[in-house]
Amino acid sequence: MKIQFTFILLLLLALSAAAQPGALDAGFGNNGYAAFNSAAFIDVGRAIVQQPDGRLLATGYYRNYPEAPRYLAVRFTASGQRDLSFGNGGMAEMDIIGEASGLALQADGKIVIAGSHTFTNPSNFTAVRLLPDGTPDPSFGVNGVATIGLNVSAASCRAMALQSDGKIVLAGHIENGGDTDVFLLRLNTDGALDASFGNGGRVQIPLMPYNQIFAMQIQPDGKILLGGSAGVPDVSDWLLLRLLPDGTPDPSFGQSGVVITSMSGSFAPEYLNGLSLQPDGKIVAAGAFFDEFEYTLRVALARYLPDGALDMSFGQGGKVLPAIPGFGSQLNGVAMQPDGKILAAGFTNPDFEDANLLLLRFQPDGSFDNGFGNGGIVESGMPAEAEYGSALILQSDNKITVAGSIFDTEGEEQVLLARFESGLQPVSTRQAEESKLWIVFPNPCRDILTVRPAGSSPPQPVQVRLFDMAGRMVLSEKLEGRAGLSLRHLPAGVYGLHLVDEQGQVWRERVVKVVGR
Repeated sequence: MKIQFTFILLLLLALSAAAQPGALDAGFGNNGYAAFNSAAFIDVGRAIVQQPDGRLLATGYYRNYPEAPRYLAVRFTASGQRDLSFGNGGMAEMDIIGEASGLALQADGKIVIAGSHTFTNPSNFTAVRLLPDGTPDPSFGVNGVATIGLNVSAASCRAMALQSDGKIVLAGHIENGGDTDVFLLRLNTDGALDASFGNGGRVQIPLMPYNQIFAMQIQPDGKILLGGSAGVPDVSDWLLLRLLPDGTPDPSFGQSGVVITSMSGSFAPEYLNGLSLQPDGKIVAAGAFFDEFEYTLRVALARYLPDGALDMSFGQGGKVLPAIPGFGSQLNGVAMQPDGKILAAGFTNPDFEDANLLLLRFQPDGSFDNGFGNGGIVESGMPAEAEYGSALILQSDNKITVAGSIFDTEGEEQVLLARFESGLQPVSTRQAEESKLWIVFPNPCRDILTVRPAGSSPPQPVQVRLFDMAGRMVLSEKLEGRAGLSLRHLPAGVYGLHLVDEQGQVWRERVVKVVGR
């Protein structure tokens, strides 16, 4: 009996340790991570979304030297296995030259992917739309592909987002003589250029000699927020740029729509790689800067007020510049938790040869969350040569999933998904057909979503939270009784509605936002 009790105690302790915030989720894939390799030598994941059914989509590119890279889209089951119902053995068959970096899920389940390439003349931005099974959507572009030739020597599309009306915005940068300019396209829902945006569907912005865009968010009011770097080659600062819905600079943001921030205060390269919007309108940015004194790359975060000014209540003067042990580190993705804590993912080099996936969590004031990982820091412990984090989401079940790439022991690079425990209280889900505690209508919804108690008993106050499929919280309100929630500002798509009562119980419903008329 004593032996049996000891075994049970050890088992419980092991399970408790495995569920600690920042620990790999042992129930996902192979002890917390899943890898995908095509027939190519290189497979890289750059973006990730979660479907309403829990399955995970990742996009990026695959490549066999000396061949050009090609678009890659793969799907995993909710438990981290290759989804054989998608495309061909879990991989969509797209013979498109280039590197995909943008990914979004429409309300009807169709998948939009965007990227660019410089391997043909002219260079181009290319968007692809797939049906839910991974086959091309014939109603989009030409056989599912919309290619916009740019007649430039180099073009890099690094971000894509869907507007509330279903239109598709692609953002990045292009060569302009000896300079590099900010560049955007907007496509209609059929893949054609939207002539009402900028100059015939295109926006080109020359700021400084060398400008790059790596991240984009569309605000609830329809304004387009861009992040990247601006300066000259090898000397740049963080760049934030906000445009009005028609593509013109927003005069209420920074200086004529532009905010430039020096993270290091020195003449060195700096990169803003990830953006996230808080429900209060504040902007969280993550990336890296080169430390000239330490001669290494260092991670950085900053928070801005809605008008573009640094938020002085965050970190030191709006900036957080943590020292990560090792020989260089970088952040590429950032996301918000419902409790206001900030997640950021990238990679770090513990020595001169290897790289580890890096996951950080911060308190709302910018200090490390000491209850997460090792003092707020998680470095992956996977059996591999190197791992890199490119993007992350907070899943609907509060698990944290990071997408990127992993080098196996034979030197081949594969798409990587790693899932971590957040430590957030497991939600006690009450489905509508079972509990009838709340009524949500109309669903699908075009503009106003009504939420009201189902019974006649006095309503209890609840916190209403709405999440998009990337895990971002796009709405947070306190509700007592009946309320009408405006969804007009949100892009068409599938959202997770959470109603949290004072006891921490959560009632969930999937909400579909469709294009208004």
